[in-house]
Amino acid sequence: MEGAGKIALVTGANKGIGYEIVRGLAQKGCIVLLGARNAALGQAAAKDLQAEGKIQFLELDVTSDSSVDKATAYVKQQFGHLDILVNNAGVGNIPGGALDTTDPKEVAWVFEVNVFGVVRMLNAFLPLIKAAPAGRIVNASSVVGSFGLVDQWGAVRKTCMAYAASKSTLNGIMQSYAMNLEEGSPVKINNICPGYCSTDLNNFEGHHTAEQGAQISIKMALIGPEGPCGELWNDAGKQPW
Repeated sequence: MEGAGKIALVTGANKGIGYEIVRGLAQKGCIVLLGARNAALGQAAAKDLQAEGKIQFLELDVTSDSSVDKATAYVKQQFGHLDILVNNAGVGNIPGGALDTTDPKEVAWVFEVNVFGVVRMLNAFLPLIKAAPAGRIVNASSVVGSFGLVDQWGAVRKTCMAYAASKSTLNGIMQSYAMNLEEGSPVKINNICPGYCSTDLNNFEGHHTAEQGAQISIKMALIGPEGPCGELWNDAGKQPW
């Protein structure tokens, strides 16, 4: 199997798209750490998925330095490296309302999870990813954050400013990390857009299932040496920034 024996960590994985990413990677032969900040929900999700393969719960809050440090120490002690990191954890923001009445605290929380949480995870786990034979990093972004697709997704940017801005920022951050990889590095980092999936992020209004949305993350987590690096992808292929 493609992922046989590979160690994978998926954040925000006790439900929705993250849950399906865990399922898909386990079915590909990976040993998957199901990351979730709520221990009860995370343990229940890992138990539900046991029949799919080797899955274990890892308590992990991407907004907490101590939680991320503890998770990093656990992975280092147990495995010595990390083959796959899927930064799936994310939040949206309440759409609608005039921009000049937007609560800065809401914007800060969206960025804390969607941007700073990813940076926190990358900085903590990069040494373990570089210790793997060919580490892969996948970040959940969105075409809504693409400046090259503003004409297509401008309406969403207008009503979900904090979310769209966080994904634009995440796209830029990912590109910077990709550019700073050593020449010839086997590590690959990419952003993905799962599409408009039916999850609690959008009150289950999406037209794709969570399982469908998970497929692009699974695909990019298992790319070979000829695969892309520093790009934004969805199920239609490479997308502009």
